[in-house]
Amino acid sequence: MKKRSRGFTLAEVLIVVAIIAVLVAIAIPVFTSQLEKARQATDLANIRSAYAAAVAGVVTTGTDASAEAGKMKHTGLFNKLSSAEIGDRDLKTETADDAAGAVVKGTNLTVTVDTTGHVTLSGGAGSGGSSGSGGGEPISLTTPLTDAMKEGATIARGIHISPLLVETGTSTASVPSTGVIYYYTRGNSYVQTDGGKWYYWDGSAWSYYNVA
Repeated sequence: MKKRSRGFTLAEVLIVVAIIAVLVAIAIPVFTSQLEKARQATDLANIRSAYAAAVAGVVTTGTDASAEAGKMKHTGLFNKLSSAEIGDRDLKTETADDAAGAVVKGTNLTVTVDTTGHVTLSGGAGSGGSSGSGGGEPISLTTPLTDAMKEGATIARGIHISPLLVETGTSTASVPSTGVIYYYTRGNSYVQTDGGKWYYWDGSAWSYYNVA
């Protein structure tokens, strides 16, 4: 008499599905991190190429020169890369100067080098405390907080109302830039300032944040 082939039991199928789910859960963050790192590397390579072209322009003309770095692939600091220096700029650690150290995905960035060698980023980065979001629109107290803005937020370890200061992990506090999103670790919230007050994102709108 021929034996009937035995199939998988429900318990065996569930165990296999559970194992696959665990492997996927482990793989997705690793894949996402590597993808973001690749985007940052691409952006940095384009910025460096533009920087080289701008420096050549300064040497050739003896005046300030600019070059296009193209459309940015990611939003935020280049904190996933070991080296992100462009001339006198460190795009891995800086938080607020004339470019906020951050680029904005989907916007075209221009690199300008003056005759003293100072580098300025514009178009795809915040300028003078004016950062971009989504399609390059200025961030304001009426702008909804997006996932891209969260990813590009500057880490703030200490915030002070009077005087209006922000600490980003160093012992030196600095004046925060308007239009820049900060992630306040102590308050576990995303905040920004209008230059006079701090505001936090309550899930639907920016609300006044009375921090000390």
